[in-house]
Amino acid sequence: MLPAVMRLITLHRILIATMVAFLGYFAWYQVKRWQASGSAAALAITVACVAVGLALTWYITNLKRYVQFEPPATEAAPESSAPPESRE
Repeated sequence: MLPAVMRLITLHRILIATMVAFLGYFAWYQVKRWQASGSAAALAITVACVAVGLALTWYITNLKRYVQFEPPATEAAPESSAPPESRE
């Protein structure tokens, strides 16, 4: 079984990829809205969606730079069942 850290990273990648896909769709929708009405707000939203989508795409491709994929350290079992003070 994979460590919990790896599963969390996988979920993180899926969520970011979903957000990039949504931003792409929403930018396309706002472009169509801008073409139909000429609204400056629709154009501004399009630019913002594209910028955030590109930033998230860059982030997800460079994720290994920011997150270390080391499994959590495990504690070593004591050598005997005696309390630490009585060991010599």
